[in-house]
Amino acid sequence: MSASMRNAIQRRPHRERAQPHERRHLGILEKHKDYSLRAKDYNKKKAHLKALRLKASERNEDEFYFGMHSRKARLRHRRGVRADGGQRGAEGGDGASAEGRDGGGSAAAADGAVSSVPTKIIFAEGVEEREEMLRANVGTGAPALDEDDLGAFGEDDRALEESDEGGAGPQGARLASRSLRKVEAYLEVQQAKMAKTATSGGSTRKGKKLMVRKRKK
Repeated sequence: MSASMRNAIQRRPHRERAQPHERRHLGILEKHKDYSLRAKDYNKKKAHLKALRLKASERNEDEFYFGMHSRKARLRHRRGVRADGGQRGAEGGDGASAEGRDGGGSAAAADGAVSSVPTKIIFAEGVEEREEMLRANVGTGAPALDEDDLGAFGEDDRALEESDEGGAGPQGARLASRSLRKVEAYLEVQQAKMAKTATSGGSTRKGKKLMVRKRKK
């Protein structure tokens, strides 16, 4: 008998063994091959989690990982930057070295220097004078003052700067803030260059601009 004739003959339909009546609400009865696949998948995930726990326990907190930049970039674009600046475990170690690695110390010092710069407060005699100052402040960013007032403020500033010792006054605070901002910008460029992808070109010592190479498609 040929294969085509054998397939044309009516055969007994294949029936799976039914689930017991008290377990019918659980669905189709599980076969051994189904259990084998489920157990294999469970053991694979269990071994993977064990390897990850071992890797996490042996991780060095002071060592550099490229994932640090990737995690910071994801948090910055989605939910914001971490409050600790990415310094996990830095409380028990050297705080100065930890702040120097990511530029967090320079940013904090720059903010402190900016806050130490004194601001000039001007009081108005009445409501009309205050409104005139506000109208003048909209266009120029500074209130309108008479020449006598400006001269008096200049003398006060000059006397204040002459009385400063060792550059610890307003001028020293401004210079410190400017230098710390430069250091912070330099550290940001260095962090961008250490990322996985080419994010910053930069320049050489002679001033030649470095072009970012793109992969050919």
